[in-house]
Amino acid sequence: MKASSVALLAIFASLAASVLASTKYGYASSWNTYEEVEVTGWVDDMFGSAVAAFVIAPILLVLGVIIIVWNEKRAIRMTLSLKELLESVFAARDAVDPSLEGKVIHVTGRLQPTTTLADEAFGVSLPSIRLKRKVEVFQWQEHTTSHSEKNVGGGTTTHKHYEYRTSWSESLIDSNSFKMPHEHQNPKARLVEPSELTSNCIFGTNYAIPDSTIQGLSNYKLLTLNDGIHERLRDDLQGRFRLYQNCLYSGDPAFPRVGDVRVSFYRVDPDIYSVIGRQQGSHIVSFRSSQGDDLLLISEGAKSAGELIKQEEGGNRVMLYIMRFVGWLLLFLGISLLLDPIATVFDVLPFLGGIIRLGSGAFAFVVSSTVTLFIIGLIWIAHNLTFGMIL
Repeated sequence: MKASSVALLAIFASLAASVLASTKYGYASSWNTYEEVEVTGWVDDMFGSAVAAFVIAPILLVLGVIIIVWNEKRAIRMTLSLKELLESVFAARDAVDPSLEGKVIHVTGRLQPTTTLADEAFGVSLPSIRLKRKVEVFQWQEHTTSHSEKNVGGGTTTHKHYEYRTSWSESLIDSNSFKMPHEHQNPKARLVEPSELTSNCIFGTNYAIPDSTIQGLSNYKLLTLNDGIHERLRDDLQGRFRLYQNCLYSGDPAFPRVGDVRVSFYRVDPDIYSVIGRQQGSHIVSFRSSQGDDLLLISEGAKSAGELIKQEEGGNRVMLYIMRFVGWLLLFLGISLLLDPIATVFDVLPFLGGIIRLGSGAFAFVVSSTVTLFIIGLIWIAHNLTFGMIL
């Protein structure tokens, strides 16, 4: 057989191997790092691309449309509900006025606890609206980075880099899911659990506000601890914590070890609050709008009814744009996956597949943006022409 024929066969065999081969291997480059390399053949890439295009892409497209439609309708409903709330509100004193029974009222007054909150495990007690025990555990965390490159003849080589670092975390991290679990074991439980306590409160002179509303207050401030806290610790915690920079540590604060616990406390103090809700006896409860929304607004500080509602409108608008982006992103990903098999076909020449993938990405961006704006405009115009023109 001629040498040229042998060379051609070798090239063909090499290309066939790259088309069909699929391998995966990894190695620990150090105690805290792990490298993994996966090489997939062109056939595997085509199969994965086809599954994504015909199974995953339709699901993403449907979800994207559903989220966009739901979000716009939610925003319209909330906008109308807040407008109705503003038109219905009456200014009230910080004491119950029987003439305002059943009406929407705006009240500014002092929210204060009627009981003292106590964390019995650590001997912390104070007359506060809320008391939070924050518990952090020193643990291993896995950080993953990866990059892929297309191979000549088709297929993909993916490099993954796993790195392990320790840090404080409020949630327990499952180390069994790590790439290197045996060398980086995290504790299964905390020495102490986090907790949040809420006091019974009175608003103004004699108003009551639902517990669920007070539990939603999150304007916490760090509680200052003093050296005497060691004497108030529960018996089983005595001698197990040391105070450093306003936190309690179960180990050495300067050189923590995996499993060590850090505890700090936060409080919501009695203060002036502004509330909009419906008066029901001595209670301020939610107002049910004609759109079906239950509204009870509360904010720290002395604010007018207009300021409270404007603040809520701001939150509604932030939610609107976040969910719009989520819906658009699902559409973009769905369209990109639908077009991906075309680029995968040409990946035998990586530069050509890259060009086609870049073009399909631009096409997906234009189409997903157009569809998103069309749905948004259609929904708002169907409800109100002015809204549609503005948005």
